[in-house]
Amino acid sequence: MRERLLSRMPPLRALAAFEAVARNRSFSRAAAELNVSVSAVSQQVKVLEGFLAAKLFKRLNRRVLLTEAGELYFAAISASFEAMADATESVNRHRSPQMLVVRAAPSLATKWLMPRLADFLAACPDLDLRLDASNEKTDFLRDAVDLELRFGKEGCAGLFVEPLCREAFVPLASPSFVERHGLTRSEHLLRVPLIHSVKAPSDWATWFAANGLRAPARLRGPHFDRSYMALDAARDGIGVALESGILAQADLASGALISPVVSRQSFVHTLYWFVCPFEKLERDAVQRFRRWLRDHPEMRNGDDAPTSAARAGTAPGPEPA
Repeated sequence: MRERLLSRMPPLRALAAFEAVARNRSFSRAAAELNVSVSAVSQQVKVLEGFLAAKLFKRLNRRVLLTEAGELYFAAISASFEAMADATESVNRHRSPQMLVVRAAPSLATKWLMPRLADFLAACPDLDLRLDASNEKTDFLRDAVDLELRFGKEGCAGLFVEPLCREAFVPLASPSFVERHGLTRSEHLLRVPLIHSVKAPSDWATWFAANGLRAPARLRGPHFDRSYMALDAARDGIGVALESGILAQADLASGALISPVVSRQSFVHTLYWFVCPFEKLERDAVQRFRRWLRDHPEMRNGDDAPTSAARAGTAPGPEPA
């Protein structure tokens, strides 16, 4: 039975060449995909045309078009190629876990991603995840990285780029610090230690000006070059941080941090971006990670109002100043 089946089929190389040309509508792109020369692809197509005794392609002004016979044949075999690809992927998935390599900005990795990783791994038990925390921009031609959750979108030419979230920056402090210093109004922040995030897009001088307050030329307090360190310092009672409500979600939900005052003006920025090569975007593992991100409302950038978990942690008290 198997011998009879094979005798009715054309050579598999010829089928693969035809399918690639028909799908890409290009002999050169098919050759690049199959890692062979254009002449080799043309030869295999001729073999198939001889087997079928039918012309499958016609070339018009550098365009490659399917003949009627080619259209019918491509429609008939393309589903079989998809089925073979799915079967191969299924076997590989059961044989050994897929490795997904994610690079993420350190603060996003520490404060947002890590608390939720167990949920992702439970939803995708066939994936092994490697998480690299780094602000170094990924060179996808050199680095073995599938996708990056990047701070800023510089250097993304030729890559798939998608905004992740709109972050509202708000004053944040520990409840004990707020109570100890009696923080209920914006001007009260001028008399307490302030935590400075060196790389944050909003700073205290801008915040005070937006709230109608004159701040001293030099605002005292510790400076940190990572948001997660500024948030940890605020949680430890060192002072008040002006930081992202999204990065502070876990601390706000647990009550470790609250926002003691309400700002007159919103400070909203899009800082983090989903970045990967277009060919990596086709990977099932990358698609599943992207869908998982989008399952979280704060990671959808299209909301009318910015997502800010800080609203739930606002301390009671009179305002505005």
